[in-house]
Amino acid sequence: MRRIRIRNRSGWQRSRVSMSAEVEWIRSQRRQTGICALITATFIVFSTTSESQIPNPQSRGIAVKADVASLCALVGKMQVLALRYSYDPATAEPRELEPYAVGYTRKRDVLLFGRQVKGYSKSAESGAEELPGWRNFRVDKIKMKMVNALVSTFDPIRLDPNEHRYISEFVCKNESVR
Repeated sequence: MRRIRIRNRSGWQRSRVSMSAEVEWIRSQRRQTGICALITATFIVFSTTSESQIPNPQSRGIAVKADVASLCALVGKMQVLALRYSYDPATAEPRELEPYAVGYTRKRDVLLFGRQVKGYSKSAESGAEELPGWRNFRVDKIKMKMVNALVSTFDPIRLDPNEHRYISEFVCKNESVR
């Protein structure tokens, strides 16, 4: 093999053989770095806490601002949501709700109406009302004015019209019932 002198960026002369050896060395270093990155990523995935161990279960789902437009979108999609009231105990499970309507009270407070299926409930804890049960939630009392749109949806059930008696003006309402 004929040796050809090549100038590199720094001006030194090198042979083609030494240049190819350096290129091979760099490629092997990149392969080793890639393998280390893959091993590290695998370790991180398996060492993270599972969902059941997460201390704040409100982190499940997609966080959505608790405003009329966003809540009406969830009502229309029949998408289960999770929320916390500002006075809920820190250790309490988030409330899971099947949203049926959004509207205004006579005092113009925004209400989210739905069927609470799981989570903390002051009235269920006191024995006044069982879960699942129909509930009205004042949006201004929802913690951080955020709800979590969960992946699951629900099949709507027929309700007594008196259940949403606190809503004097509906913005949106789930009309689908079985």
